[in-house]
Amino acid sequence: MFAVLAAGAFFYGAYRWAAQQDMPVVGDGIDGPEWNSSQYQNMFAAFGSTNDSYPSYTGMPAFFKSQGGSSYCGVGYNAPSTVGNGEAMVGSMKAAHVPVPYTNFGIVPGNTNFTSVALSIKQAKCNILGSQMTLGDTLNLITALKNANGKFVTASVAGATAAAAQNTSVSPTNFSITNEPGDTTYPIAGFSWVMLRTSFADATKGKAVVYLFKWLVSSDGQKEGADLQYAPLPTAVQSLAQSNLKLIKAGGAAVLS
Repeated sequence: MFAVLAAGAFFYGAYRWAAQQDMPVVGDGIDGPEWNSSQYQNMFAAFGSTNDSYPSYTGMPAFFKSQGGSSYCGVGYNAPSTVGNGEAMVGSMKAAHVPVPYTNFGIVPGNTNFTSVALSIKQAKCNILGSQMTLGDTLNLITALKNANGKFVTASVAGATAAAAQNTSVSPTNFSITNEPGDTTYPIAGFSWVMLRTSFADATKGKAVVYLFKWLVSSDGQKEGADLQYAPLPTAVQSLAQSNLKLIKAGGAAVLS
């Protein structure tokens, strides 16, 4: 074996063997502190070298430059491996003469508010972003938008709930909750709609449909939506939906009274 390409997050189980064999290892420094340790001179982060004795890899920065990238911002968790990987990428960017006006490798895992980070990236005018975070947190960061109050907020159930709370008179003709005011309001939000028949000839089928949606708009049904990233309906909207369900007939008679 000539070398190891560590392309996953589970190489931490084998890095000691590679060190004992003096086996060169190239990969992403995402699975443990060994990538950022001077003890393991055989390990090279693909984003750049964590060892100052070796030149930084500039292939990835060159690709970004070919796509129009001109300024790099790096963010990541405050863990040894992610800090090392992030700094290695910064080294690569600088070696390729790409400006790095902003980095933040002190983000706490589980953070849900990326407002200040998003604002810093915007102010730095970066058009290349390197993230040493999970996909979910990275998506939260890049979807941070400025709302009507001038605050940068990320897409979340809480942000949609705040938006829905601003429209207190929802009706079939007044249902927009887009770009509503509020510091925590996410600007791109909307209600989900369903179209139902107002009359079912089959009484059994009609009752089944009505009772399904009665449960869906109830407090019990709304609780289930949170895990699916649906914000609960405001109480007034639940009442509106229940009133509309009372208009549906099955077998010639109203299902709900």
